[in-house]
Amino acid sequence: MMKTPKNFKCKRCGTCCTSPFLSEKEISRIKKAGYDEDYFVEELKGRKFMKLVNDRCIFLDRKNKMTSCKIHKFRPDTCRKYPTEIRDNGDCRPETISFNMTKTINKLINKNKT
Repeated sequence: MMKTPKNFKCKRCGTCCTSPFLSEKEISRIKKAGYDEDYFVEELKGRKFMKLVNDRCIFLDRKNKMTSCKIHKFRPDTCRKYPTEIRDNGDCRPETISFNMTKTINKLINKNKT
């Protein structure tokens, strides 16, 4: 299991708050925070994802230029492990991603609804 680099300090930009796959265990954990599954789960071809609002996680709270997670204590494992690497400039966004995953997932979800 990869761990978050020890020298990482989150800048609370919200860039990482996209749409992770959700396991039943993670869904159950979030439901313990008092949310109904219908509120935060989007299903696509048998896989469950976090719902998005404006291309970001439904639980991302924005105030001024700072963000925070409304379910931080209950967040999915992907969020708990992020980031797995840090670039020299301190940026936590993966260099290897060459497309916008959030937009791709949204297109698939919206295509399935029609």
